[in-house]
Amino acid sequence: MKRIDKCTLALVVAAGALAGCGGGGSGSGGSFALPQGTDGATALPVASTTASTTESTPAPAPAPTAGKETALSKLGSSWVKIAEEGQTFQLSAPALVQYGADSGWTSKELSGTVTCDNATFGRDPLEYVVKACYVQPAPPAGTLLAQEGASFTVPAPTLVKYGADSRWITKSVTGTAACTNTFFGDDPAFMTAKSCVSAGPAPELDFPTKPAPAPAPGAAPAPAPAPAPAPAPAPPPAPTPIAGDVVDISGTIVASAYTNIAYKFGQAEGVAYRFGPAATRTGVNTLPLRGDVGAITHSPGNDLYYQLGAENNSAYNLYVSIHAATIGTPASGSSLSSSVAWFQSQATDRVTFMQRPQMLWQDRRLLPSAIDTYYASGVLSPNDPADLPIVEDRGENAADSPSTRLSLIATQGSPTKPATIFTVGTYTAQNRASVKLALGKVPTAISVTGGGEFAFVTVWDTINHKGQVAVISLGGSCQDCTLNGPKYDWWHDWMDMVHPGFFNQGNYIFMKVLGYVDLPASMKAPTSIKVTTGMHPYAAVVYTSNGGLSGMAKEASPMANNRAKLLPGGEYYERYAKGGVAVVASKSEKTVAFLDLGPLFKYTNEMYLGSAQTNLETQNVGLGANQWPYLLAERPQATPAVIKTITLADKPTSVLTTSTYNYWSKDDRRRMAPPNDMYWEPNPHHARAWVATENGKVHMYSLGAYVQGPKPVAGTPAEIAEVGVVTGLGSNITHLAAAKDYPGQTDTLNTMLIFTDRANRKWGWVKFADDGNSGTILRTMEDSRVDPVMVTMSDNYSTRGNIVSVANYSGQSIDNYRFGDLIYPDNNFCSAPGVCPTMASGGEYAGKLALPFKPFAVHASNVP
Repeated sequence: MKRIDKCTLALVVAAGALAGCGGGGSGSGGSFALPQGTDGATALPVASTTASTTESTPAPAPAPTAGKETALSKLGSSWVKIAEEGQTFQLSAPALVQYGADSGWTSKELSGTVTCDNATFGRDPLEYVVKACYVQPAPPAGTLLAQEGASFTVPAPTLVKYGADSRWITKSVTGTAACTNTFFGDDPAFMTAKSCVSAGPAPELDFPTKPAPAPAPGAAPAPAPAPAPAPAPAPPPAPTPIAGDVVDISGTIVASAYTNIAYKFGQAEGVAYRFGPAATRTGVNTLPLRGDVGAITHSPGNDLYYQLGAENNSAYNLYVSIHAATIGTPASGSSLSSSVAWFQSQATDRVTFMQRPQMLWQDRRLLPSAIDTYYASGVLSPNDPADLPIVEDRGENAADSPSTRLSLIATQGSPTKPATIFTVGTYTAQNRASVKLALGKVPTAISVTGGGEFAFVTVWDTINHKGQVAVISLGGSCQDCTLNGPKYDWWHDWMDMVHPGFFNQGNYIFMKVLGYVDLPASMKAPTSIKVTTGMHPYAAVVYTSNGGLSGMAKEASPMANNRAKLLPGGEYYERYAKGGVAVVASKSEKTVAFLDLGPLFKYTNEMYLGSAQTNLETQNVGLGANQWPYLLAERPQATPAVIKTITLADKPTSVLTTSTYNYWSKDDRRRMAPPNDMYWEPNPHHARAWVATENGKVHMYSLGAYVQGPKPVAGTPAEIAEVGVVTGLGSNITHLAAAKDYPGQTDTLNTMLIFTDRANRKWGWVKFADDGNSGTILRTMEDSRVDPVMVTMSDNYSTRGNIVSVANYSGQSIDNYRFGDLIYPDNNFCSAPGVCPTMASGGEYAGKLALPFKPFAVHASNVP
């Protein structure tokens, strides 16, 4: 069958063409009216039209009038003539047909071979007047019919595309349908908001192909139609994202790609966007494996294997256990239970050292026990893809300090279900807390302040297409304590009540989203964040009146009665944070932003300590808008502010900061070298931010007075400046981690970092100069076994194990490596450097823990 375009239709009109039928022409010239707004180039649900085999001389009919044109137009511009009275035509699928003329009409849903006459429609809607049949065509290609989950109706058989960006299912639809996976039989764009769009008429539906007969004898030719208007200029082509990215070649965000990647952040496509391609380099060194030499049995079938030492039950047991959490892409299915795990990263037990990652002996399964609680309470669902984890972070500050107690994990969310942030801890610090982000906001990175006051979460706003930072107030308490229940002494935390947004021991039971801080327009897709207040968490360790060790929180409980101790001049005034900086980077947009956290800390501290009345307000803790802590929308003076935005030439992939340096560190001193060690000399330090780029650089930035530390001070934007760069790290740097310790080095949390080079199956350590303005690569490690996307260090707590854990994505495992001598805390074994070295100068392989998922995040910390 052939289509007839608008020009052909015009020729038919000019020739006075009326198909042979029992009625006759609609006027002396045989012309007919094309409904207003009809474009003959739009395909119609028609096949062939056949004229009657009997022709008769038509009686004269009145000339068309304006009234008749108006009446015809009452059908609306979407109705198009398909046949004259007496003609037959084909409908391959049921369609509503209007039959009549002027102001008289009837309609019927028809299909197959149809004759346009009174008999078909059961009556004559307008006697003594020539009638015609009209149908509505399929919606033009590109017409949006419905968003996912809604229904829509098409008047004629229509090809409908269901999906998003370049992923579509096409189905022929007639009448009403649902824009859902169920109706279309599949999900073409997993975890992506989809829509239904017309692709034009179903292909078997066309215009009539029978040529129009000559006009009746004696009929005057119809006047030539007015020239068709010039076609509208073609719209500019839709922006095309760079393959695997969310921006086009100009660096502009492409909305469809933005939403697509956002809702696949934990799937293969999102992982490739975040961490680049899997490692394929060959010829990489294979480090020697230190095997098991024995096992400690905790109960029948509950053995934990050690690799150094020998079990000694008569010696004093200096037991230390380091527990970790990891998340990743499920190897199959879409269950949260198959995408998160906790495990023992290392342990010292009965004069043995366990360096192979293993399941906890206290809970012989990978799934954290907290997940059971979240399932039972409805916080999370075991089989909803929206609850798959995509971001995990645990503080890497001084061991056994607030931000290191728990991991915060964020879920994917979906266009119809908000993302959830929840806690997973260690076996003895595992309080449950969770909070939901607003619908449409996809979390991409998390960072927690060193005193456990706040979490900051970068989000992609898929509704408004902008980048933001969610501000979440955190409140910690004793293990298994409740918000309003009694408290006990748990690591010297607050004994009176929960104080969200103020220093606490990090075993969170309360989380509340205070609001969202808009990032600059040039940063719609933030991918990493790190925050620092410059406070050392051990600053909150205090002595009691009898000389014993305690904590500021315990000794200042109840806060309402001890505000003076926390105010200027009080004994605890310099033991909690006064401000800080959040460093945010966008990989695609090659942008770094610096946020001043000072307003948030200033307001929060003033509410707790400013007066008895304001402190009383803070005692009404809850999730309501009128409960403490208050929302930023109600207290805009507390909102963190963007200080400065910097554009890079390369893609930033990870950010890190010094942990405990602040503005006042400029006054640090140290003892002089012997024999003058009775004297002090200046030893200034400065807070820094480190930004890694994909191509192997680390940019160093000064943070100035914005990192206020223990005393308020005002910063200026000029203080945020690049001070140096380290090059040569590798070709696909995916992560920066804190160097918690390193043989022969001091203050490593402020002077070193660990980088991950996925492309080369490598990781290494950067050492920074004393002034923080330059650095060198101290050493690297590599191993052929792994596809590393993140390498982090276990705590050297009591025993110096010098263990790093590798999130081995393609290997579907956590792989541990030892990079330095093992030093045990007493004289039973491995008591000094050189006694228990690694098996090779480059380190040794400590073994792996197989997982039901491909890990892309892992963090470990001491069990308190």
